[in-house]
Order: sequence, then C-alpha cells, then structure tokens
Amino acid sequence: MCGITGWVAFGNTPAYLPERKVLGKMNDAISHRGPDADGLFIDGRAGLAMRRLAIIDLSPKGNQPMTSASGRSTIVFNGEIYNFQELRERPELRGYPWRSGTDTETVMALYESHGEKCVEFLRGMFAFALWDAHRKVLLCARDRLGKKPLIYHHDAAKGLFLFGSELKAVLAHPALISRRIDEHSLRAYVRYGWVPAPRTIWREAKKLLPGHTLLLHQDGRMDIRQYWDVAFEPKTKLSRADATSEVRRLIEESVRLRLMSDVPLGAFLSGGIDSSAVVACMAKASATPVKTFSVGFDEGKYDELSYARLVAERYSTDHREIMLRPDFLKDLPKIMKSWDEPFADGSAIPTWYIARETRKHVTVALNGDGGDESFAGYGRYVRAMRARRVRLPPLPRTVLPRTGLMRAVEVLGMNGRARYHTLHMMLDPQRLFGTREPSVDDAFGTYYAKQRRPLDKWLYADIKTYLPDDLLVKADIATMAHSLEGRSPLLDHKLVEFAASLPPEWKLQGAKTKIIMREAMRDMIPREILEKPKQGFAVPINEWMRGELGSHAREELLTARSPILDSMDKTMIRKLFDQHARGADHGYRLWNLLMLREWEKQHAV
Repeated sequence: MCGITGWVAFGNTPAYLPERKVLGKMNDAISHRGPDADGLFIDGRAGLAMRRLAIIDLSPKGNQPMTSASGRSTIVFNGEIYNFQELRERPELRGYPWRSGTDTETVMALYESHGEKCVEFLRGMFAFALWDAHRKVLLCARDRLGKKPLIYHHDAAKGLFLFGSELKAVLAHPALISRRIDEHSLRAYVRYGWVPAPRTIWREAKKLLPGHTLLLHQDGRMDIRQYWDVAFEPKTKLSRADATSEVRRLIEESVRLRLMSDVPLGAFLSGGIDSSAVVACMAKASATPVKTFSVGFDEGKYDELSYARLVAERYSTDHREIMLRPDFLKDLPKIMKSWDEPFADGSAIPTWYIARETRKHVTVALNGDGGDESFAGYGRYVRAMRARRVRLPPLPRTVLPRTGLMRAVEVLGMNGRARYHTLHMMLDPQRLFGTREPSVDDAFGTYYAKQRRPLDKWLYADIKTYLPDDLLVKADIATMAHSLEGRSPLLDHKLVEFAASLPPEWKLQGAKTKIIMREAMRDMIPREILEKPKQGFAVPINEWMRGELGSHAREELLTARSPILDSMDKTMIRKLFDQHARGADHGYRLWNLLMLREWEKQHAV
C-alpha cells in the first residue's frame, strides 16, 4: 500500500518539466500514506514519486518507483494484487528475471507481455501509473470497484498531466495555485453529501473512474478505456442450494486471499452481518486469534458493541473497543485535513478514530464493505420496492417539507429513477442556493437505466456511484490517514460478479434483506446478528446536533462569512436548526452543511 504521484510534460513547448524539488513536495503531501520509504524517478519529461507502506516483501527490493529488468517500464503502484504469485506462473512470465518478491513487479511484467490489458489479469485493489520509456506513454489504471483512488489534472495549453492518490498531491504542484470550485460539484455535494466521479470539488482536477485505464500519449492525447463492468445478466442457472454454497465458497476464498501479509493484520468488527462474516472466515483460516476492533456510542440505539462481542467471544478474538463521544470537535480540524473534498458521511468520524486505534496494533485491517451493494442490504431497497406497488399522483414539492416521513410519502408519486435520486438526497441545492442548479443526475440516471430489473437498477447504480464515491473514499482516506491498509474481501470482483448474476428474489423479499448471504453464513454467524434488523454504521448525529455540536454548527453556519455560505439561503438554514430543536431530525442535513464549512476553512482559497 502506498501513495503515488507525479507528472508528465507533453507537446512541443511544455511549461513544466519534471523537477525533483517539486516532485518531492507533491510526494511529501501524501507522506501519511507510506511512512516506510519514499522514492523519485525522472526520465526526461516524466516524473514519478511514491511513499511506501511496506506489506509484502519488506526488503528494499520492494521500494518504488520500480523499474523493470528490461529498463522499459517504471511504475508507482498503490494497492495489493492477491493473485500475483499465481500470475508469475503464467507461461509468458516464467522466464522473467524477477528481482523482488512483490506484486508491483508482477504488474510490470504483465504490462510488457500484454500492454494495457495487463489490468484484466489482476485480482485485488490498485491504482498505478506506469511510464513506458520506449513508447513514451504513461498508463494509469484503477481497480474494478474503485477501492484505490487516482486523481489527475490535464492541461493541454501548458502541456501538463498531473496525477496523485489524493488531491493534495496534485494541488501541491505550482500550476494549480489558482483554485476554482466546480459549481456543479458543489451542488452535487449538497445533494448527496459527496462529490460524484469523475468530477472533484475543483474544476481543474478529475477522478479516474473505477474499472478504467488512462493512456497519455506524447502529444497529450488521452485514451480513457473501460476494461471492466459488472453484468447482471444473464442470471445463474445454478439451483438455490448450489448458489448458496458458491456464495459461501467465494466469501471464504476472498477472505483467505486477503490474509496475505508480511505484517500484522486484524479486522474492523461492527457487529453486523458483513464484518461478522469476514471475521468468522478469518478465524477459520488463521492459526492464531484474530485481532478485532470495534467502536461504540453512549446512545444505546446506535451502539452495536454487544453484537460485536458475540462474534469476538465465539471466535476467541483479541478484541478491543473504543467509545466515541461528541468531544471529537477538538479533533475536527485535524480530521478535515484528511479529506480533500467536502464529505458528509457521518460514519467517517468513527472510521477515522477506529483506524487510528487499530494502527497501534496492526498494519492491515479487513472490513465488511460491499455486502450491502451486492446482496441488497439497505433499507432503502425495501422502501423502493414497496413504493413500486403504490401509485399516487405526483405531489407538489412545496407541499412537503423534507422530513423522513414526508419524503417516504413523496416517493410514492415518483417513477423509479426519480425515486432513486430522492432517497439518496440530503438537501435540495435548488432551494438552498435559490438558483436553478446545474444537472447532477445524468450519471446516476445513465447507470440506473442500464439494468432491466428494478432491484438490479438500484444495486448497479449504487455500485457505480455511492460505493466508490462515498463508502470507499471514506475507507481509503480514514485508514491511510493513519498509514493503515484496509482490505475489503466482500468487494472481490469475482464475488461481486457472482452476486450480480443471482435472481433479485434470492436477495430481497419484502422486508427480508441479504437472504442468500444469510443462508450461506448461517452456521458461522450468531443467530442474534442474522435476525436483527440492519443498523449500519449509524452515528448519533441527530442527538449530538442538539448539544455542543449543534451550538458549534449554528455559530459556523449562521454567523460566519464566506463565499460559499453567503451564496446560501440563511433563512432556510435557520429553519432547519429551529425545526431540529423542536424534534424534527435534520441533524444529517445540518452536518452536511457543517462539513462543507469545515472543509472550506481548511482548503478553500
């Protein structure tokens, strides 16, 4: 696991040729991602840099940038390839003069045999940039589901292409001194609580989409190609019993592959089905007790520590717990420095803290991310499917305030696509800014429309948007802020592909969610966890927003002056506070705006 960055100058008169000093500054901006080693490489117009968190082959032979035995390829690589030892046995690689025991070198060897198609052989999580000194091209790639990030900036006028694991690395380059907020991204953030790819909050920077490669040519042309997509058709011809067995086999295999490590590893244990399944499989495959880590809250309805303890006790794990209280305000500036974009997923706060605690004991932590998107675990899927059976005429938006109950009624009068957007919405940007917003729905609608079956539409759209742009951003930033590698077995692409091939009714029926996954893991997970309603990694934001957090938010949002806040309807914000104080649950809407304000204080210029 690493942080990577660099740039390529192209065209006849590039304004910026690679310099060690600037490259080092970009690399230092992501030093938290890799404290074990760093390195720079310059070859004429190409400059690559990396920060290494050593996981496999701890010797200096694993340091990067790494150049192939032929001298043709130089790579900076972030991630883990779990099948790299198997790949080394392929006929075309058997004579390769290996100089390290790393997966990084395996990627270069595959590139020199297969070119851009090298990514199609990789099973794992990754983002990398590979400079081909013979062809004078740069190949960038991102894993299928988007577990590892890659940000880039392309300026044809200046002849400049920048890339990095985080925005802060790209922004460290002097070409981006003038930062301009993307108004489309700002309104999309207000609507969803995160910025959808390929945009970033800044106009001049983009995200490479999951499952894509980017090839930069000498003249500055970019060829962006999608090399993978999850297919929901055709559906499997296996029987229900055989499919259940295959789900179990794939989960166990995915976990086992992710136990590959030359450093200590453990697991986040929330007490839900997904993380419990991961820990159960880890215990089955491990000769020593699994180290597990959980976070809890004083507010009882949000606390799942008792469920996490059931799993910890059943598998005799080496278990640790931390309690999170609203006094995290003292750490908020430090936490917000980790996020380069505004980000309103409340679970980012406990994830940041549990990652900090976990890093004191291990270097790698497995998690349960991805089970809900593959096996239909969210309550919104239940609500959406039920709403399809009730038909109401479209209701005027002005009639209904955006409370949870009223929104549930409002979606009954919507078509499926509009229902999807509404159930994901936190705030209405048009009402908040008082002007017609740029369209933020095109990508969502495109994904939603690609599937035929109603539940598949939801799962596919979430896999392409909510998962990589919210959940995986949260996991990557929070763990790497503490030099901790996070691994997501339930996002193994072979498991995701098989889950997509299953009939919707094997996943969701009425209020029953994740049906086939529950069946597959029934003998490994305590009955109390299998039968309890989904809670998710919920955070008591509503309760905290009525206390010290609310006072802090009111002061920041209603009295502070800033270009972003001054463009908003303060009367609407004040009404949200007043209604929340009287019992309406607007905590997450106010949290959305507070996180925007805290981000602006840290990053906007």
